[in-house]
Amino acid sequence: GFAAQLATVRATGTFLADPSAVPAPIVASLARQLDIADPAVLAGYGKLAVRWKHTAEIRLRYGYRDFAAQPGHFSLLRWLYRQAWNDDLGPTALFRAAHRKMLAERVILPGEQVLVRLVGSVRDRATRRLWSRLAAAASPEVIMAVETLLVVPDGKRRSDLDRLRRPPFSPTIAGLVQALERLGEIRALGVGGLDLSGVPAPRVAGLARYAEDAWATQLADLAPGRRVATLVAFVHVLTGSARDDVIDIFDVVFGDLQRSATNRGQRRRTAELRDYDRAVGELRARMQSVLDALDDDGAIATVLAALRADREVIVAVLGTVTTLMRPPEDPFHERLVAAYPQIRRFLPLLIDAVAMESTAPTRPVLDAYQALGTWLAERPRTTRLPEGEVPMKVVTKSWEPHVRDKETGMVDRAAYACCVLDRLRVGLRRRDVYAPGSVRWGDPRAELLSPETWEARREQACEDLALDTDPARVVAHLGEVLDSAWRRTAEGMAANPDLRVEHRDGADRIVVTPLDAVDEPASLVELRGLVEALLPEVEIADLPLEVHGWTGFLDEYTHISGAASRTQGLVESLSALLVSEACNVGLAPVVDED
Repeated sequence: GFAAQLATVRATGTFLADPSAVPAPIVASLARQLDIADPAVLAGYGKLAVRWKHTAEIRLRYGYRDFAAQPGHFSLLRWLYRQAWNDDLGPTALFRAAHRKMLAERVILPGEQVLVRLVGSVRDRATRRLWSRLAAAASPEVIMAVETLLVVPDGKRRSDLDRLRRPPFSPTIAGLVQALERLGEIRALGVGGLDLSGVPAPRVAGLARYAEDAWATQLADLAPGRRVATLVAFVHVLTGSARDDVIDIFDVVFGDLQRSATNRGQRRRTAELRDYDRAVGELRARMQSVLDALDDDGAIATVLAALRADREVIVAVLGTVTTLMRPPEDPFHERLVAAYPQIRRFLPLLIDAVAMESTAPTRPVLDAYQALGTWLAERPRTTRLPEGEVPMKVVTKSWEPHVRDKETGMVDRAAYACCVLDRLRVGLRRRDVYAPGSVRWGDPRAELLSPETWEARREQACEDLALDTDPARVVAHLGEVLDSAWRRTAEGMAANPDLRVEHRDGADRIVVTPLDAVDEPASLVELRGLVEALLPEVEIADLPLEVHGWTGFLDEYTHISGAASRTQGLVESLSALLVSEACNVGLAPVVDED
């Protein structure tokens, strides 16, 4: 009986009303460990007075304490409040966290409803504090601006809230301009300038999610403090999201412009090849005549005389070759520069609206980006500047002939803008250039642990990963392994026909011949058949429910407010919806009206 109660309190955090109501496998395991032949002796234990003595002894010996005992109860309340304040946790998640906390600290669990009420009261207090903080951070002007979002303007069919929270979906220049105008309109509300550093970001994001999905009329019906807080949180998050939408569309639009320029250039190149081949053929014929006559003084004089006579023709042919000749891997930058009038539609707005930061090696890109903005703002009619007045480190070799005139040293604004945007897009995709505080285009290094946090966790992290705490030794070891692998590869390369180096697209590339397919042995085929025969046949609609029975994953779908859903049959409905979407069959086949 003592062992059964001890196992129960360790597993569940409380003592059972009937100590003998323990699952049979656990009773059998305890009996084996205690060398008790008949586990049935536990049946009458719950009626014996000694059970209470055992309960008291377990509390005393193993340090279990009552839920209401101080100061433990106050410490639990403080911990629970910190969890509710710092993160957007629903009541179910907080209940589970409190349960785990009390199990770990050996606190005897109270009744379920007691803990539910405690979690609800703590969460409600944290939520009201959140509303108060957000509402207090907004000035009367900001409050008036955000509450106006809920009003449907005259002659319109929907409110400004519904219009602004719908992101732009057109990946075109017009769509990018609309996205920039939307970002400017959101920023004009003034929420972006509020100091919300004292409010946890997850709580702001959770409140914003509610406003994202709620009807404008529902938000208008909220209590004043909650309504203002909800709208402030929503506009605060929407400001960052709208900026990310702008960068998303810029990435697509400028990439499309580059691909379109390349395609146009390739089509034009194809059309020019006939003239280029004809000119090269004429030059080849004349050079061949020179080569054939090199050893005959009389013949070479005749050939040279013929070349002098055809001098104007040869010069014209050389001009054709010079005009049509293009370097290998030509990116056709001039075709992109020709699209500058389209780029000019969004470029000033983009530079003015989206502030960027960069890593140290990519700083020239950011300097050029800012200098280009200054050029457009202060000298909008000036299309050429001396190269000393703009940063030139951003200009690559392929862009230099288009950007800078070698004779005059003047920089063409259209080509310079296209070059800067090209390098900016590359930097954004590599995250060497980033938007501060952005979710999708932010600095990934900001997610790293701080030096202080890393020093505190270094030992445990390295132990978990089986790594040395000295990075120099780890890097040195990896370098030795890599060097050894390269040397083994180089030594065996001559005897390995499946490994070779080929020169492609102006660079050496390692090529490995694919392995030949190996016939499956009969034993593998037989084993596959046996395994497939063991798998039960189930209806695909029942599969999510079966997996839910193992993992409970459908319980993670919670109401946006964090409260428990009152919908009947929610698990079955979610399973049907998952099957409908995964199989692309629509809702009709999974609807059960009964």
